[in-house]
Amino acid sequence: MFVLMAYQYGLLSLIRHDRSNFPGLIIIDTPAEFIGEKLGGGLNFIVQPFIDLLKELGGGGQVIVTGASFDGIEGVSQTKLSNVHVV
Repeated sequence: MFVLMAYQYGLLSLIRHDRSNFPGLIIIDTPAEFIGEKLGGGLNFIVQPFIDLLKELGGGGQVIVTGASFDGIEGVSQTKLSNVHVV
């Protein structure tokens, strides 16, 4: 998971360069469990670096992250879903 997040972070940081072809959109769907551990409210460590990077870049990019809980994160737009659809 750390390697994937680092890769996505690196891609998003490319939008600061004029010649970059990266569109500046990242969508991350976090799993409910990782290596047998329920993630729950422990997902903030994934999201916070992206929030800081977007603030540093002054906009121009968008990150969409899904997960079980993102309690305590400020300065972002959140949509809480109440219906669970199991496939």
